[in-house]
Formats: sequence, structure tokens, C-alpha cells
Amino acid sequence: MKYIIYTLMFVGMIACSSDDDTTTSLVPEAPILTSPQNNLLCTSNIVDFAWGKSEDLDGQVLSYQIQIATDTQFSTLITDQIVSETYATYSLEKGKAYYWRVKALDNDNNESDYSINWNFYTEADAIENHLPLMPSLIAPLLNTSMDNTSVLLEWSCSDPDNDSLTYDIYYGTSSDVSMIASGSSLDSYNLTNLNSGKHYWRIDAIDTHKNKTIGQLWSFSVELF
Repeated sequence: MKYIIYTLMFVGMIACSSDDDTTTSLVPEAPILTSPQNNLLCTSNIVDFAWGKSEDLDGQVLSYQIQIATDTQFSTLITDQIVSETYATYSLEKGKAYYWRVKALDNDNNESDYSINWNFYTEADAIENHLPLMPSLIAPLLNTSMDNTSVLLEWSCSDPDNDSLTYDIYYGTSSDVSMIASGSSLDSYNLTNLNSGKHYWRIDAIDTHKNKTIGQLWSFSVELF
């Protein structure tokens, strides 16, 4: 009888010992992203990332894995790094969209879920573009008088950025001129069937970026006998 009692006590001790030594480490909570904010247009390619500190019910010190990618599936990773703080700074390419997420890790290699995915866009370098110069008159000379029913309008123009130029051509028998040609690549235009009186014309120059310079108003006279 004593043998049976001792045996039961021994088994109970083993069972209690087994329960006391078995511990389960809890998984940390997923971080909450704070900066850069979702859908932000970043004016600098030096980007400061930040997120909230995750809670760990075991009180363990946490580290964080940050991933930055150029696609929503995170198959093209730009950064995949474990850091000890809740912030990090990275230099990225300009003019690109980026996606990022963070997860928490504890000392027992437990990992939280990833945070929600946020995205932002780094602004490209500003492209400085200048307006075309104002067109210069070649012919007919300003306020010239002629006895022809046709005249060849001629001008010259250049662009500081060496952009190709096109021209909108305006004409009328008063200073209230109307467009008679649009987007011409030529620097001349032939007017025909002119009547006696004063005639007005203007050339607007447009570069390849759709920047327009409005020209001066020129005039000439026709005197038919």
C-alpha cells in the first residue's frame, strides 16, 4: 500500500514540475505607422520613417523590421532591415512611388503581423523651363506701305532651352486680330487677297512644354491704285 502511495506522489511531482517549466511567450502587437503619412508627396528624397511602439505583454525588449518596396506586393524590396528604435531614415530615389510596412519582433523570435501598408511619392527634380523669347519682326517692316495684294509675313524667334517652337498666327484689319493659323512650324506666312487699308498681325510662340509667349502687334498698309 505504501508503495502505491509513493508512486502516486512521485508521478504528481513530475506532473507539477512539467507544468511549472512550460511557458508560452506572447506575440507582440503590430506597429502603427505614423510618418511619412499615407499617400504623401514627399518634397525630399531623404525620408524619415516613424511608427508607434508595439506592446509586448511579456515585457520583452522589441526590435522592428521595416520593409520599403516599389510595389504593393513587396516583391521588389529597397530596404529590409531590423532596427532597435521606432524610427529610421533612408535616402531614396526621386520621382518614384514607395510602399512600406513594419512588424515587431521579441527576444523569443515571435513576430507580430505587419502593419498596414502605406505609400508615398518622392518628388522628382524640378525641371526649369523658360518661355520662348518674343518673336522679332523681319518683314514687312513696321508701318510699311505697299501696293501688293499679297505679302509674305516673316519673323524670327528662339528659345532659351533650345526647344522646338511652333507659332499661332493672328491677323486682322483692326487691332482686334483673330487667329488664322495654329501650331505652324514655319517662320513665315503668305497673306493674299489684301484690300487697301491698314493691316495688323501678331505671332505667338509656343515651346514643346506648351509655354506660350505672346508677340507684339505689328502693322503695314496696302495702297491699291
